[in-house]
Amino acid sequence: MSFYFGDTENGLDCNVVNAFCKTKKALFLLDGLDEVNPEERDIIVNSFADFRIKNEGNKVVFTSRPHGLGGVAINRFGTGRVKILPLNMKQVEDFINKWFQYVYSLSSKIGSKNARKMIDEMKVHPGVHHLTDNPLMLTAICILYHDGKELPGQRAELYKKFIENLLYRRFREYEKIHEFLMSLAFEMHTKKTKGVDRVFVIDVLKKVYKGEEVENEKELKKRLENLVDEIEPRCGVLKLEDGQYGFWHLTFQEFLTASYIVNNSTDYHEAILQYWGDNWYKEVIELYIGYLSIENKRWANKIVKNIIEAEDTAPYNKWLLASRSILDIHKDRRENEILAVTRKRLMEIVETNVSPQIRAKAGETLGWLGNPRNLKEFVHIESGEYKLILGKVKIKPFEDDILFLVEIEKVAPSVG
Repeated sequence: MSFYFGDTENGLDCNVVNAFCKTKKALFLLDGLDEVNPEERDIIVNSFADFRIKNEGNKVVFTSRPHGLGGVAINRFGTGRVKILPLNMKQVEDFINKWFQYVYSLSSKIGSKNARKMIDEMKVHPGVHHLTDNPLMLTAICILYHDGKELPGQRAELYKKFIENLLYRRFREYEKIHEFLMSLAFEMHTKKTKGVDRVFVIDVLKKVYKGEEVENEKELKKRLENLVDEIEPRCGVLKLEDGQYGFWHLTFQEFLTASYIVNNSTDYHEAILQYWGDNWYKEVIELYIGYLSIENKRWANKIVKNIIEAEDTAPYNKWLLASRSILDIHKDRRENEILAVTRKRLMEIVETNVSPQIRAKAGETLGWLGNPRNLKEFVHIESGEYKLILGKVKIKPFEDDILFLVEIEKVAPSVG
């Protein structure tokens, strides 16, 4: 601590700290226990645990991800363990307001204005909620918005800029780290798993970081292990929990898998064709088409066209997925011809006898893409309970009654 005070020149010294300890007014906050190797970690925990006994009334708080809290830490401090939950929306908004106030200074109204604009934009932006539940991710989004004064207009572009922003600011060889993360995501998704052990991660890392001529197998293994320990806590999208490495959200794994396939393909339609019938790859396909459209809108639209114009049967999973994928293409990059064919297919699904859930999905996507039908008639439905084919539904009254915008073709015999 003496070295730290001298190095940072923050005005503190050990005499001042001791004076606070004697009056029982000291609080020690030690962040990143998981980033210390296990031997030194135990020394640190034991030292502060013993110190606390001799200086009763003062407080010690360690922070760590779960894998850094075993052994001595649990034995000495286990009764006071708490888990930090993800940020809720109120906390997210408070964080954004304070971040922009700090950047622009408290006296400036620009900070408050930009914070409010960012919050409003987040609420209507698809996919942003995955990136705002911890301070690291939220900080990256604030920086992204601050630099561009708007969030990217499509999900894939948002994730792309978010990850590039994180890696560029944290690693000298950020392109290699990006390549490793894409490879890891692809290998994990191929195995249909959300968690892998350390050996799996090192094997993937070995494909990106080749052995050097002066390096033997043991030295390479040690270097790769050190790299994993550096990358995991710093990259912002990986986590280590219960001995398993995984991505903070499955969406990151899906996006990086999509990026890997795009970056390692020349025939973009053929590269993704095998995954269309696999529900595990549904989000990958949507993000793949969105990511591809950033640099190659012709191919992205062509893939949708190929699927939409091909035959499909109930429950029309391929048509629905292709239609949803258009939403991941920025509206300025969508081709009108493809939009027209897609709307026609969605209307065909709505008019079939498939389950109401499937027709509802088609109708929802049709609404986002622009419903060409003239739906203007409002039908007044009084509040109460109605017996439907799928069971009972209760329409809660708003004051005396409520209005629903619906399209009615026929009334089923079982409706009372």
